[in-house]
Amino acid sequence: MQQSIEKYEQILEDKRIDEAIAQAKAEYNNGAKLLDAKEVLSSLRRKHFK
Repeated sequence: MQQSIEKYEQILEDKRIDEAIAQAKAEYNNGAKLLDAKEVLSSLRRKHFK
């Protein structure tokens, strides 16, 4: 029984990941700009911690 619960939880997690990927692809296809994480974090650090 425990294995089936774990398997079900993994299926749900996979579904959430797939939905997040699909949403990101849709946003990109609608013109959303991709951001470089390093650049964004550096900018936030400069803005809020200096």
